[in-house]
Amino acid sequence: MDAVKKNAEITCTLCGAVFSPDENTCGGCVLHKECKVICCPNCGFGMPKESGFVSWLREHIGKQRGE
Repeated sequence: MDAVKKNAEITCTLCGAVFSPDENTCGGCVLHKECKVICCPNCGFGMPKESGFVSWLREHIGKQRGE
């Protein structure tokens, strides 16, 4: 996923639409109160949220590369 920081834009892996996670159109699932899926507002495709470890790793690799 392209989200590096909270509220960073995300590109849908199915349709390519770019959106903010705040635009999440998913109503959640009946079985889970805190859904771990971000749904594309354009096509409804569900993508898992990036874990904290992956975000941390991506940030530190970017710093090493000078990004």
